[in-house]
Amino acid sequence: MKLTGKQIAEYFFRVEADAPDCFKCRKCDQIRKSPKGYTNLVYHARSCQGDDVVDKFKQHLEASGHQFKTNGAFGKVANKDIRTFFTSTEKEEATHEWVKWIASRNMPLSEIENVTTRGMVKHKPMCTKTLRKTVLGVASETVKPISEELKRAGKITIVMDGWTCDGTSTHYVAIFAGYIRPSTGDYEEVLLAIQPMLDETSLDAAAHIELFESTLKLHCIEVENVACFICDNCATNQKTSREWGIPMVGCASHRFNLAVREWIKSMPGLEDVLEKIATLMGKASCLKSAARLRELTQDAHGKMLKAKKQNATRWTSQFNMTQRYLKIRPELEAIAALDECVLTKKELRIIKDVELDFQIFNDLTIHLQEKGCTLSWARKQFDILLACDRYDSMQDYIDKYADIVCCPDFEIGVTKLIDGGRLTDNEASAISGLKLVPEDVVEPSEVEDDIAEPSAIKAMLEQSRQKRRKLEDDRSRSVSHRGDKNYIDASKLICCTSNACERLFSEAKYIMVPHRRGMSPVMFEALLFLKKNLRFWSVYTVSQAMKNTNPNHTQMERDDDMYYE
Repeated sequence: MKLTGKQIAEYFFRVEADAPDCFKCRKCDQIRKSPKGYTNLVYHARSCQGDDVVDKFKQHLEASGHQFKTNGAFGKVANKDIRTFFTSTEKEEATHEWVKWIASRNMPLSEIENVTTRGMVKHKPMCTKTLRKTVLGVASETVKPISEELKRAGKITIVMDGWTCDGTSTHYVAIFAGYIRPSTGDYEEVLLAIQPMLDETSLDAAAHIELFESTLKLHCIEVENVACFICDNCATNQKTSREWGIPMVGCASHRFNLAVREWIKSMPGLEDVLEKIATLMGKASCLKSAARLRELTQDAHGKMLKAKKQNATRWTSQFNMTQRYLKIRPELEAIAALDECVLTKKELRIIKDVELDFQIFNDLTIHLQEKGCTLSWARKQFDILLACDRYDSMQDYIDKYADIVCCPDFEIGVTKLIDGGRLTDNEASAISGLKLVPEDVVEPSEVEDDIAEPSAIKAMLEQSRQKRRKLEDDRSRSVSHRGDKNYIDASKLICCTSNACERLFSEAKYIMVPHRRGMSPVMFEALLFLKKNLRFWSVYTVSQAMKNTNPNHTQMERDDDMYYE
């Protein structure tokens, strides 16, 4: 079985758009002219890929399940089968596996030169210098498919947060794009960048705007396509929103964390008791006390339990600390070295009185961290809490008109669009960038103001979560729901938290470990970028990266572990 010259031209070459008689080899990217006939192309195909190129192509099609004609002719070949034929060489597949393993498993680049590692894998070895250049090249090539998908999606949201790793002097800003994936209709988040400021000496609003706009430009995203950006409620982010002219959605998790801390301060004696428990847990973590505690908890609970300390960042560490304290209190009181820190009966009663409150707060914190949590659902949870006089002190942080809310008209407008409420003129103006056509329906009823007991609050919150799950199930089974033909589905496009960045920072800690903190920011970003965007790159992407030579990557051939000296 043979291939005609026309078929070789079709399968193995690409026609140059500006020169119809010029053909670019899919394998080596060399250009061959063939104004009359295909002789030049046939000769080049054989010299480039060997005299048995036709047999190799046939074997590749058979392996991919291609259906040949009854007479054995090739027939019409799918583009993906043609593309994979030129990217499935042993070297390219081995490189792809190395890059994927290093990125997805948080491995140091030097691991590929480890003798034990090389002895366990089937692929041919490669040096760290080559791998570094390939990682940077693949990251650059991955930008293209991400840009194409975001372009098809249209409107996006920017989810951002900042992070400084312990023991380093570099402040990183993570930028995600939230969007409705065109192929599935589901909410998706894709990492656009995690990098320092362009000018690291400045962390003000102007520097953030410069970073955002350069990132959008890299991914070919117009500023007009950004519906809003979602971040913590700090003053710098609010100023960024005003100067950039794009609405800001304050992270609901951040606001609720501040609200719980304010509530703790408002409860008589509670803050002092928590401080005393923190001191107790600190001393119970000392060597001798910890050893004695392990013995006592092994006898009482059947397993060794240790003391838990509080964290200054999140209030949930105080919840975990108090839960552990209440569980191992008898064992702690049995340790003589901790006698001076033991809680009195009055202090113990204060902790037990707020145990249910802490459980409510913790449950809500966990549910706010779920992917795609909507502004409408978060608003309902906050309103349920504010309906109880016991939580009045939280109003300055979780009320819809609280001073901490940067764009209340935008947030309330989006909430009404999700619930079907009637928009005011200010709200309609605030969400005009979403190009929505709100429905003319009755305003949804507010939560009643006569809820007094935490147990009733807990029951209402659970009922609200069950309604949310049922609504999501109904929407997943239905092809369309209210308003789809008139406006973007705000319940999918706009989430209420920036927890995607928090999850990224947790993963980043496994890369930026103490012995790798000399890594350059460029390499650090490339590794995280590839790990979080695995579905956007493949063997074909690696093949393209190996063919392209970027002078910027050559500058990064130094040892990253020695970047900061």
